[in-house]
Amino acid sequence: MPFSSKVFRNLKDSIVGVKEQDEDPLKATRLAVDAYSKDAKALCQTLQAFAKANDELDGVRGDVVKTAKAFLLPMDQQGGLQVASDPELTKVGNLFSSEVDSISHSKKDTRQLLDDAVSEASAMQRRLDDLTTAFNERDKAAELMSHYKIKMQALSEEH
Repeated sequence: MPFSSKVFRNLKDSIVGVKEQDEDPLKATRLAVDAYSKDAKALCQTLQAFAKANDELDGVRGDVVKTAKAFLLPMDQQGGLQVASDPELTKVGNLFSSEVDSISHSKKDTRQLLDDAVSEASAMQRRLDDLTTAFNERDKAAELMSHYKIKMQALSEEH
């Protein structure tokens, strides 16, 4: 019986996959883990995209500050700052400067929290993947038990 060999069973498992147990007492748990795993994966991807966008925004913020500084604080011929003659322009410059400082401090305060959230989400995703792998290994073990029970019955009937 070459088709009942271990090599063929392993080949079948790698191509088709391991069949879930018919009467699995953990079926509801497995479904909940699968749904939670999809949500955790989406959360992890969203946090990573947010961190990337935050980094890109930081680069753009630097360009905006440079451009605004050149407009609000023009340089004279010797490279020194010209005193703005318009008091409204000075108010705008001061307000802009304070807002940029506020954004910069806020980013520094939240960056570590964002990195921690990405790390925790990745760790949770790995744990859920391990749990899914454990469910699959459990199914494979149950399938092997069933296979060998049938073989044992056949042997006991022969003798």
